[in-house]
Amino acid sequence: MGGTSLYGAWSPNWTTEKALASEIGEARQGAKLYAEHLSYIRQQLERLTNEGKRY
Repeated sequence: MGGTSLYGAWSPNWTTEKALASEIGEARQGAKLYAEHLSYIRQQLERLTNEGKRY
């Protein structure tokens, strides 16, 4: 996501403090992109499994 940092939004150990220190703008400061990315991947793998597709 444009302009987000690995230390803040993409950190697997996300904290409010990290986000406030490294992200500019309220929308970015609340972004837990690492967790959201993992959740999306899990959803898609489950979808493929439910459709009988291999991955």
